[in-house]
Amino acid sequence: MIDNRRELKSRKIKIFHHIAQYLIQRNISPNQISLASMIFAFLGMLLLILYPKLQGGWTFISLVLIFIMVQGRLLCNLIDGLMAIEGKRKTRFGEFFNDFPDRISDIFFFIGAGFAAGSVHLGFSASILALLTAYVRVLITSMGAPVNFKGPMAKQHRMAVLNIAILLTVFSLFVSYEKFLFFKVALVVIILGSFITCFYRIKQAYVFLEKNM
Repeated sequence: MIDNRRELKSRKIKIFHHIAQYLIQRNISPNQISLASMIFAFLGMLLLILYPKLQGGWTFISLVLIFIMVQGRLLCNLIDGLMAIEGKRKTRFGEFFNDFPDRISDIFFFIGAGFAAGSVHLGFSASILALLTAYVRVLITSMGAPVNFKGPMAKQHRMAVLNIAILLTVFSLFVSYEKFLFFKVALVVIILGSFITCFYRIKQAYVFLEKNM
C-alpha cells in the first residue's frame, strides 16, 4: 500500500477500523483483502451478465446482489488501506496490490454493466476510459507531478454512478420497468466523466510541471 491515498470520509468511521484490526489479528494481510475485491467484482460481473435474462423476482434478487458486490469491492478497498497504513502491515510490493486489483475490478464491473445495459460496446468503452484515468494518474506522478485522485469521475465516483443505476433500476421495477435504461445512462456518464477526468488531471499536471521546472 502507499501513503498517498484518496481522501475518504469513511476512513474515519470506527467500525471499519475494528474490522481491520480483527482481520490483522487473524493473520490476514491487506494484500489478500485487495485480491478479495476482485472476487466481489467478478461475481458482480456474472450477475450483471445474467441480469437481462432473468424474469420476475429473480430480477430484483440479482439487482440486490449486484449492489452488495459493489459494496463488497468498495469495503475491501477501504479495509486494505486501514490494515496497511493504520495497522502498519505495509509490504514492499503492496503498491501493486493496492492498484492492480482496482483496474481488474473496474473492467469486470463495466463489462458486466455493458451486458446489463444491452450494449457491450458501452461496457468496453467505460472499461478502457477507467483504465486510462488510472494510467494518466500514474504517468503524471512518475513525471514528478502530485498524485491526483480527483474526479469528476475517479474510482469512487464511477462506483457511485453504478450504485445509483442499480437503485434506480430497482425502483423502476415497481413503477414502469425499463430493463436497460439506467445502466446505459450510467455507462455514458462514466465514459464522458472519465474523459473529462483524464483531461483535468493532464491539465493540472502540465501547469504544475511547467511552473516547477
